[in-house]
Amino acid sequence: MSSLPEFQRKPRAYAEHFIRNVLTGHQVAKSTLLALQEQPGGYYRAVFSPLYFALAEDEMEPSKSQWSSLKKKLKRHNKAAFVLKEHGKTESTDGEPAYYILFGFLEQDK
Repeated sequence: MSSLPEFQRKPRAYAEHFIRNVLTGHQVAKSTLLALQEQPGGYYRAVFSPLYFALAEDEMEPSKSQWSSLKKKLKRHNKAAFVLKEHGKTESTDGEPAYYILFGFLEQDK
């Protein structure tokens, strides 16, 4: 991933609290965050349960609109949040289907 902005390093606890709150969906009362992985470039990879997305019975994957809504939700929770374009399907540590999104925090103007 070239030409990424420089991310402001935040304590892991801060990033985890932030993404845990964002990944608390309307259909589930608790966060769907499964894992948070720090990346070398100062951003994070959040792995979360498919339960976050409310999929209709005939839908196999979240729509582009659902991904867009999640990205907007991150920005609403923190204006300094930057969401990288890459996102998608993965597996959790126990091999179950999961999704991931990449995010970081930009330096805020003083």
